[in-house]
Amino acid sequence: MSSSRRVLFAMGLVFSPLYALLMRLRAWLYRRNLLLRREQMAVPVISIGNLTMGGTGKTPLVIYVAGLLRGMGLHPAILSRGYGRRVAVSDRVLVVSSGAGGEEGPLVGADQAGDEPVLLARLLPDIPVLVAARRVLSGRYAVESMAADCLLLDDGFQHLALARDLDLVLFSARDLPCGARVFPGGPLRESWSALERADALVITGVDDGNRQKVELFAVFSAGGCRPPPAFSENIFRSACSMALPVKVWLWTRAGVSPSTVLPGSPSPGRSGRRCRRRISWSPVFVPSPITTLIRRRIGPN
Repeated sequence: MSSSRRVLFAMGLVFSPLYALLMRLRAWLYRRNLLLRREQMAVPVISIGNLTMGGTGKTPLVIYVAGLLRGMGLHPAILSRGYGRRVAVSDRVLVVSSGAGGEEGPLVGADQAGDEPVLLARLLPDIPVLVAARRVLSGRYAVESMAADCLLLDDGFQHLALARDLDLVLFSARDLPCGARVFPGGPLRESWSALERADALVITGVDDGNRQKVELFAVFSAGGCRPPPAFSENIFRSACSMALPVKVWLWTRAGVSPSTVLPGSPSPGRSGRRCRRRISWSPVFVPSPITTLIRRRIGPN
């Protein structure tokens, strides 16, 4: 972390409890459908997001999961907020790519859509990419006008207005936030208790140099009540010209995880009952645990 960020976080430390409380209240209101309501789409929704600020490898994972969905015979659409766009756009749906394929390319530039949506449109020409501040609107448009049968939320963990069937939360092994505080006193967007909403945690960029740190983070993030997750290699395959992570950790909430578990691993949920945050993660070891998780949750029967 840079010295300037440390100074900014130190200055904002006193406001962290208030911000964390407001974020918990917001999540509670959405969960109870009081004042803030979640809309359920007619098709499955997968969210890929962060608990932390900054990059964790979301875009490569969005590309990878979109390819998996296409391989399953589905017709996904990617919904983005359009972070970083420099041209003010009214509250409407902006079609960055229609998914027509061929030489069409992005229909708008980064000024209107943001860098990541344009990149996704360029790398996934056969998948629609839509930008809207209210992703309920872009989700409806994708389903009703583009015949999408699955929606992929880019950076969607905090976008609670749209209900989802699978929540993947990413962390970068190179910047694990052990002991970090909530913004503005730290890099967390929400408090650790928000992970109760997640179905699976993914740590990207794992290598021999940071593996021990990842093991400690695994125990920390589960409240010290679970052993480290299984180590899986080569989950991602090169899908584009970007440098994709080739090693990730993935562990899932009990009841959602694939049935294949490492020999000798504790049964899902057994020690999780004592976890102070009631999070029970199950280590998995399969050729592609992300693929298995998606197929079990939203794949065709």
